[in-house]
Amino acid sequence: MFPSGSLLLVDPNLRPWNGCCVVAALDARTVLVRRFAQAKGMAALSCHSFTVQTPDIVVDQRRVRILGVVVWFQAGHDMGEA
Repeated sequence: MFPSGSLLLVDPNLRPWNGCCVVAALDARTVLVRRFAQAKGMAALSCHSFTVQTPDIVVDQRRVRILGVVVWFQAGHDMGEA
């Protein structure tokens, strides 16, 4: 979804909407950056990548804690990183 090494700006106060990118916690050890969608009490977290085939995660909405909505990003290579 975002190039490796990207800098993300995340707003913890925004409420997520279908299609936005979020930082989400599934449990005490799993934190993901994924595209978000919700319907009928379920949440889907999608990698939304054209280069990596990662399956979507679909879980009960109560199992997902949204840490914030990604509002801006800067690719690492644009910041002079290799």
